[in-house]
Amino acid sequence: MKLSKRLKAICDLVPEGSNIIDIGTDHGYVPIYLNLVKNCKCLATDISLKSLEKAKNNSERIKTNISFCLTDGLNNIKLDNQILIISGMGTTTILKILDMSLNNDLIISTNNDVLTLKEKLLLKGYYIYKEVLVEEHKKYKIIYFKKHSN
Repeated sequence: MKLSKRLKAICDLVPEGSNIIDIGTDHGYVPIYLNLVKNCKCLATDISLKSLEKAKNNSERIKTNISFCLTDGLNNIKLDNQILIISGMGTTTILKILDMSLNNDLIISTNNDVLTLKEKLLLKGYYIYKEVLVEEHKKYKIIYFKKHSN
């Protein structure tokens, strides 16, 4: 499966064998790739039933082992030590999804207002572990946030 530069850059940040939740999975390309190539345990979520069905069909066609959940953001999701991946949404939507007490690592690619995203997450006790710039039709910043240890 060929990923776009942006999606490949996101996947490149994920450590081998990680436990991930792809929030707003759309076609499911990120969890499919991570399950196949990096042996990750993946949960793909989306608010859109149509998108989730596309992701399920892609997963079945390629024969991956991914779980799926129709939900708005992190509603009804049990969080543990998963890496949360959010891509292709605006900062306001991302911050709404993350408006809770979290300790999870985050890999985020917002499509606007990167500065506000950074400021808000730094205030929540996160630091920027890695930041990648990808050019694909336009410039995308992909940021890996980790929580400061107490």
